[in-house]
Amino acid sequence: MIQETRKSEIVEIIDKLRNDKIHQSTKKITSNDLFILYDLDNDLIKFLIKSPENFKKSSIPSWKGVDFDYKTRNNIPFVELSISDDVDNDKIFKELINRIVEDQEDIKGNIEAFDCFLNTLNSFDAFFKNQRKGLSKYAQQGLYAELFFLRNHVFPNCDIISHAINCWHGPEKAHQDFVFENGNVEVKSTMQKDTINISITNEKQLDPRPLESINNKLMMYVLCLDDIAPKNNTLPDLISEIHNFLDHHNSADKTTFNSRLNSVGYFDYHAELYSDRGYFIRKELFYEIKSDIYFPSIIDLPNGVGDVRYSIDLSACNDSLTDLIKIKEVL
Repeated sequence: MIQETRKSEIVEIIDKLRNDKIHQSTKKITSNDLFILYDLDNDLIKFLIKSPENFKKSSIPSWKGVDFDYKTRNNIPFVELSISDDVDNDKIFKELINRIVEDQEDIKGNIEAFDCFLNTLNSFDAFFKNQRKGLSKYAQQGLYAELFFLRNHVFPNCDIISHAINCWHGPEKAHQDFVFENGNVEVKSTMQKDTINISITNEKQLDPRPLESINNKLMMYVLCLDDIAPKNNTLPDLISEIHNFLDHHNSADKTTFNSRLNSVGYFDYHAELYSDRGYFIRKELFYEIKSDIYFPSIIDLPNGVGDVRYSIDLSACNDSLTDLIKIKEVL
């Protein structure tokens, strides 16, 4: 695919510069002033981007293991990015450069290119600060459920793909994972087989009243999963399917999608960490949560009480069961 082709080209450029070891040899990698350079003095591969004269250096993040330098070459100011040379860091560097270049697609002009560069760095901030070891088992499962819902139910029922992606608010820690014009959908996942309990992380997650006040609906989608043999229906498999789907649409859609994945803490560099956990879809459950029908939830808290977390038994929610047709009315 296009993304994999571009990534292999970047890897090839980096490896060739490193092997040739020609001092200050450079390779321009986009139509704007973005370069990959070999620094013989320090035996480092560097990424260079032309910078505005007076940009705020505070806009560049501070990451352990990553160095940002500011130099003028031939009277042109550059920000230079390098990373310590070990196996893991080399993979991270190539992944980061690939994302920078991918995000630059259709960008015209060095000012816009630099703004886009800063946005890419911002999307990687969580990775370098606290997500470097990947997502937890529970977080993987939750992300799989949200992406399964996006691919199987949102995309097929939305004419504008960019709108569909922008309706996914899970990465932003919103009260519900999907926000549509006619209502919201909260996505849950479970591996339990008999009594199914799901976790609720705040009192607003299952409160339908704000939506009902504007004649909108609150729906809940529960994806019931089983573990299966590794390398079948994994999280990276699902993400690859979505990438393949987005390859046939506007390139900006893929950039937006990847940015949301990064906000969650998922990076392609981590894909191998998730290849040993596959999922079997046992069933899908759909609920419509209404204030006039009993649903076990905590929505009115005493003064001074907050940060409420609890679980609910879905067997007590049968009166709220609905079907996919009702969910589609919201999308």
